[in-house]
Amino acid sequence: MSTIPTAPGDSHAGAVPTVDVVMSTYNGERYLREQIDSIRAQTHADWRLLVRDDGSTDGTAELLRRYAADDERIRFVNDGAAAENLGFVGSFFALVKQADADLVVLSDQDDVWLPTKLAVLLAEAGRHDNTVPVLYYTRWQAVDEQGRPIPVVGDRQDLFATTRLHEQLTTNSVLGATSMINARLADAWQGYEGLRSHDVYLGLAAASLGELVYLPETTTLYRQHGGNQYGVDHQSAGSGSFRSRTEQFWIYYLEQKKREARRVLAITGASIPPERRRVLEDFVLLNTYPLPRRVRLVLRHRFYQRSTVATVKLWALLASNYGNPMGRSAAPAVPA
Repeated sequence: MSTIPTAPGDSHAGAVPTVDVVMSTYNGERYLREQIDSIRAQTHADWRLLVRDDGSTDGTAELLRRYAADDERIRFVNDGAAAENLGFVGSFFALVKQADADLVVLSDQDDVWLPTKLAVLLAEAGRHDNTVPVLYYTRWQAVDEQGRPIPVVGDRQDLFATTRLHEQLTTNSVLGATSMINARLADAWQGYEGLRSHDVYLGLAAASLGELVYLPETTTLYRQHGGNQYGVDHQSAGSGSFRSRTEQFWIYYLEQKKREARRVLAITGASIPPERRRVLEDFVLLNTYPLPRRVRLVLRHRFYQRSTVATVKLWALLASNYGNPMGRSAAPAVPA
């Protein structure tokens, strides 16, 4: 991977960075044309699109072949290879590792990009130090299957955007469909096993190792339909007793966040600043500490969620361990 030359004194400073767009497809024929056409219509036209199909059984592969034959910037990277379904996280990992550009832009198969998306992202990248891992992400507009705006959904993005480590550990606003990572962050991504979502993990890695940047400008029409892998309202409130719902929160949310944090702590070849490392370690080990220390750490690190009520509930759960199936059992070892 190359790196955008932004270091002081670099003779190449100011050079236009190279851009790879990576897209994973799976039975996406219905919306794929509109998405690829929106990429081809970008005002910044110097890019390469790497597409990996994850074992489609519809006409997606043939459609990709036609686009690749028509536009030399588009590469169907596993055309002719034996079908291999890695899942969307594994497929994006494979694509990022094949990318060889200063900046890597993540693309879903069913959205629509506004014409200036790449120009907006590249302009912002020029304002930051890309010698450290950085993730950039933007506002989005939810639309229905016909591309019509869905009102209200996502309208508080600016208020709840996450850019700091303590925010990213307990909530997440990073949407992969609007995200761009630099070469340093692409290099730092060293595996995908156990990850539920690559964008959440990459946001946490960026906040830990370098910088997480939010742009309050809409660049993407985020299409909602029955086949979304994840949508804007994919989590339900659940049913059952308060205790059982709390246990589900621990198992499927907080414990997943801890797995992501442990994976970030295990990254080699990149340095986590000491204070950020301490926040990660305290979060991973929090349930093993005595109650007074848990309370102090929850308040010190300012773990919070999207509303005051949700934050109070989170603090109460983290401090009390209520409903935690793990209780105060010993946590897995934290990488040194």
